[in-house]
Amino acid sequence: MIIHLSFVALCMIVGLIWNRQTDGVLERLDHGEEIKYKTSLTPWIIIFMYLTVFAALRSNINDSFAYRISFGQLETSWSAFFRRMREGPLSEWAFDCLGILFKRFISRDYHAWFSFYAVIESVLLINILRKESVSPLYSLLFLSIGGQYVYFFSMMRQWLAVIISFHGIEYVKKRQFIPFALLCFIAAQFHKSAYFMIPIYFIVIGEPWSIKQIILTMVTIVLFYYLSDILHIFLSESEDFAYDYAFEAMLRRKNMQNIAKIIKQD
Repeated sequence: MIIHLSFVALCMIVGLIWNRQTDGVLERLDHGEEIKYKTSLTPWIIIFMYLTVFAALRSNINDSFAYRISFGQLETSWSAFFRRMREGPLSEWAFDCLGILFKRFISRDYHAWFSFYAVIESVLLINILRKESVSPLYSLLFLSIGGQYVYFFSMMRQWLAVIISFHGIEYVKKRQFIPFALLCFIAAQFHKSAYFMIPIYFIVIGEPWSIKQIILTMVTIVLFYYLSDILHIFLSESEDFAYDYAFEAMLRRKNMQNIAKIIKQD
């Protein structure tokens, strides 16, 4: 609760200070119909450095315990690396392969590993928010009060996939489908749900509530409904493997807590 309240307060202070400055010095570049905004880098660095520090220091918040155990159990051999890589684009292999390389060449400390992901996520978010946000105050209030920042402390695979996909918003605005689809494909190597962002491209590029948009939306809904069995297989194909470590780690933690209670009673 202290971290949450302090983060909300920091966002409000930073947002108010730089929102006033932005009103006067906001760089607005007009190129035909395209309008680009570029806010100051300073407020974003302050906010995301704060998040990165706490994300790196965590141990047991949310599912951090499970990720910590899974990182500790990763093999660092090249055979394990290539075995995981050969499992294909539906196996979310990139998360484990990146963990193996990090553990082999950089550090075996899980705090450093958490920090590594937090830095990547922060850099990607800063890059896109600085260009897309017209009000640092509103963006930071949404990040803090809206609770979006909590994903820096849990769901590492999913959150990285979300941020990579979100980073493709500039390709959507430019109507560049191939770079956007490629970015979603990269994100899906960390979590398969990013594949579902690809058809969303065609829904958001048109005029809102136009006949084309309504038809595309209805077609997408119908396809998801009738292909539910296939989608279930698609999502669950490697789900057992992807989440086994989490269930095992949580079960192990529960057993340790029960043992501790028995010892205290004795």
